[in-house]
Amino acid sequence: MKRLIVFFLVVCLLSDSYAQSRREMDDFVKLIDDTDVGNVGAQYRVGIDIMNRSRDTLQALPWISSAAERGYARAQVHIGEFYQKGTILPQDFAKALDWYLKAAEQGDGLGMYHLALCYYNGEGVERDLAKAIELCRSAAEKGEPAAQYELGACYDYGYGVERDLNQAFTWYSRAAEKNHGEAKFSLARSYQFGYGVDADGNMAMYWYERAMRSTLPREKQIQTVTNINRLIDEGYSMLMFGGLAAPRTTGDATITSAKTASQKRTLKLTLNFKSSKAATPASPQMQNVNDYLKAALQGDKEAQYLLGFSYFNGRGVDSDHNEATEWYLRAAMQGHAMAQYRLANCYRNGHGVVRNGNMAMYWFEKATKNSDKTLSKNEKKQAKTYIKQLKSRGFSASKANL
Repeated sequence: MKRLIVFFLVVCLLSDSYAQSRREMDDFVKLIDDTDVGNVGAQYRVGIDIMNRSRDTLQALPWISSAAERGYARAQVHIGEFYQKGTILPQDFAKALDWYLKAAEQGDGLGMYHLALCYYNGEGVERDLAKAIELCRSAAEKGEPAAQYELGACYDYGYGVERDLNQAFTWYSRAAEKNHGEAKFSLARSYQFGYGVDADGNMAMYWYERAMRSTLPREKQIQTVTNINRLIDEGYSMLMFGGLAAPRTTGDATITSAKTASQKRTLKLTLNFKSSKAATPASPQMQNVNDYLKAALQGDKEAQYLLGFSYFNGRGVDSDHNEATEWYLRAAMQGHAMAQYRLANCYRNGHGVVRNGNMAMYWFEKATKNSDKTLSKNEKKQAKTYIKQLKSRGFSASKANL
């Protein structure tokens, strides 16, 4: 009987646009197989897979509910959300609180955060600000970005705790590094005005730019644009904007661009790119991503490459292939051979960019002709092999859309 259910689910997931490849189907079938041997985590993931692909929460509910009943913390959080929001289960704050508590007692950061919100809003329990902040802190220390941001905001405005801008900066930083949109905005503001950190217009511009790519409340979107333009008036420059390619030559250049036509009409940002010849070289003693970032923002190509490598491989930051390719591009444009090689591979495999054989050819050829010593003989040999493969499939560097 279970196999019939499995077959039905696979057919549903593979219909229309739900499954994009044979690999996705194989992964899903493996999850189903894992549920046969009692893998509670697999049960939860099947439910989430159904919900993400088909948006059918009713189909997903039995899988998530089963995992929650068997003690899987993240499934318990989802059941709590269903009760809290009254989506596919009748709204019941007391039951939501109970499920969040079950997850929190297992040390689940997201469960702790939702439980904190229950105490903050008085949903299913008497309102208790001190308890809410205590739970929020526990969730933040577990690495939950939403909790980290909220705790930073509490310290920023002195809400429920003594105001401490240094602590606010610390928690905003942790949340922003985990891709929390509002934390990016708040971190940029901290850098711009020197709240809890020495004022740094370059770092402020960097984080405002990333905040623009995130989902922000409208008032913060407007404030972000206002603050970016203020920084531009003060002489600071945006190195990238929404995937904007690096200028094609070093030296002074002025670019007026934005990611979309609507952004162009709204922002009308003038971006200045200055020659990085005088930039301080990346120090071999640099130990973390912040060191790379500061040097990269000054135009150091080695730091830009290292930052791209860190983002691509999740070294010191959450893995982000989009971010990685942007930094690889900046280093590649300055003649960094290894960055050119890795950027070519990104185009070849579709990592962080749309797969493009012509662009891959272009950057592989750049890397093989480069006298920069950052690329090993084996890597040059591999690049030449890829060039032959791409050429045989009809790709050409001359067709690259630069």
